[in-house]
Amino acid sequence: MRYTDLVEIYAPLFTAIYTGNLKLFDTHVKKYSSLFLRKRVYLAIERARQCCMRTLFQRAVEEYTGTRIPIDVFETALRVGGDPLDREETECIVANMIYRGWIKGYISRERGMVVLSAKEGFPKISGSVNWMKL
Repeated sequence: MRYTDLVEIYAPLFTAIYTGNLKLFDTHVKKYSSLFLRKRVYLAIERARQCCMRTLFQRAVEEYTGTRIPIDVFETALRVGGDPLDREETECIVANMIYRGWIKGYISRERGMVVLSAKEGFPKISGSVNWMKL
């Protein structure tokens, strides 16, 4: 196979993003961080971590029917994914994804819920105008 080195380096990252596996993503980035820094792609890969989180959230929300999802679901998904954050940090991540257009909906802090759009709560990232904003 041609370019076996590239497959070895980047394929696990694509797999992690596609499946929402934060543990795989983080361990692989840690393993190859010096290479990513030398190739000057480390920042792009760190931004791709947000895509991995979004997929993790999407998979966690698939278990629910309806559009009102408790914020605890997102918090638990991060904890299971290997990134234990508290409620406020989880709300911040979800709020940033809503701002970017990666999640359509809003956060109801009084009820501790994320209310997703009935049509498309998780639109394609490629269709989002603000996908590269921090």
